[in-house]
Amino acid sequence: MNWNDAVPMPFAVYRPPNMPPSPADLTGSGRILEMYERGQLFRPTVLVPSHALLVPLMTDIRDGTGELGGTGGDLLFVPDSGGSQFVVLAVVRHRGQRLCYLKRSSRPSGPFIPV
Repeated sequence: MNWNDAVPMPFAVYRPPNMPPSPADLTGSGRILEMYERGQLFRPTVLVPSHALLVPLMTDIRDGTGELGGTGGDLLFVPDSGGSQFVVLAVVRHRGQRLCYLKRSSRPSGPFIPV
């Protein structure tokens, strides 16, 4: 992954059962990167992340199980043209920061609340 290509992006985090249009549980900013090398990084038998997000170590983003493939993780929304929704699959420590593996989810069920 080349973090020089990563785009700085604000985000909003919702912890189930909290969902938009309720206030977000957490807002922040990080660098998001679309993962083109996913076939080299992960086995096809588990959920494959579509994106990765690099945030400061103290950012409280949670995955569902602590293992790649969990489904109970935080929901992360980024303010783009329609408000992209991601599920947090796994969160790991990476060079003094948190690296969050994300899976793009279907369109949000409610209106997107910009951060």
